[in-house]
Amino acid sequence: MNILKFPGKLYRFIVRKYYFLASALMNNRWSKSKHVFSNIETTNLSILKKFPHCRNLEHHICRYHNMNLVISEVKHLNITGDILEFGTYKGVGLILLGNLCSKILDDRRLLIGIDCFEGLPHSARSWGKGKFSDTDLDIVYSNINKFSYSPSDFRLIKSLFSDSNLPTKVKSYSKDFSIVHFDADLGSSTLEAFTVVNKFLLNLDHPVYFLFDDWGCDQDEVPEAFYSWLNSFAKPNGLKATKLYTTKLTRYYKIERS
Repeated sequence: MNILKFPGKLYRFIVRKYYFLASALMNNRWSKSKHVFSNIETTNLSILKKFPHCRNLEHHICRYHNMNLVISEVKHLNITGDILEFGTYKGVGLILLGNLCSKILDDRRLLIGIDCFEGLPHSARSWGKGKFSDTDLDIVYSNINKFSYSPSDFRLIKSLFSDSNLPTKVKSYSKDFSIVHFDADLGSSTLEAFTVVNKFLLNLDHPVYFLFDDWGCDQDEVPEAFYSWLNSFAKPNGLKATKLYTTKLTRYYKIERS
């Protein structure tokens, strides 16, 4: 045995172990809502070079950065309309959007979150049936009150996306949207969300931004639903989709008249 090589191997082993533990710790920290809201505004994208495999870190930092870009474009183009979200879970995505709107836009927008708060209706390759059921309206409202810059700007609707009364409920709060955040996880649920959104797009006279939060989880789910919608509704109704930003998990589009 060459004892001169052993210290080098030991050093590399220790470094790998340290990196693994540090990454796991970082990933766990960024899975907690309180940590996200406390650090999201001061954490630079450069941290991803140090922890490139931290899924939660990459997800929150990159989507916050891209949400910033989208809302900045909404302001630059003077686009009116509120924010609609399908799949609110514990409210993190919706609150991030709301806080950015408060910082960037000159006017106030209503943020409407829709969720059944019962978890996923069926299993997929990435998740099991009932996943994300560990939430309810009280948890979301509590997070809004703790972490939102403008708690009064939020409205929550407890409903299945397939509920025929949902479009009416949504219209009771708003008739125009600038951003739709899809965090429905499943392709079937995303298609149900499209049936609600379509009613607001038939007479579209300004760009609307589609933000897909689970794009990279399974190509047979959200991407497949979007391409189906694109061919069955968007193109026949004179709409086009321009891809703007992509991360490992998310993808954002601008929807407008072709």
